[in-house]
Amino acid sequence: MSNDEKRVLIKYSVDLSEVPDRVSLMVIEVANQCGELAKLCRSAATQAKEEPVESLHSMTEVMKNLQRKQIRIEETMELLIGYVRETTPPPEEKISKKKTKKTKKKKED
Repeated sequence: MSNDEKRVLIKYSVDLSEVPDRVSLMVIEVANQCGELAKLCRSAATQAKEEPVESLHSMTEVMKNLQRKQIRIEETMELLIGYVRETTPPPEEKISKKKTKKTKKKKED
């Protein structure tokens, strides 16, 4: 694996309120890189007719590119899941309110 293909984990903290903006920027970055992916796909398609071996190399690059984008999208989803968990009230609060109402009805009977 070359240095270009090595992945490293960069860890830092941000305010909870910044998470949606950070996730948005990361997803936009992936979207902006999709132009490169489209170019690789067109190249593989063109090469398939006259240079099938080169087309296979291009398709391999397409696969690597897609895998990197999939990893980035999965990372952004994990960040957003964490944000939603932190900002959404736990379901137990809703359940306990329902139980309280049912308990009151039973006591009245």
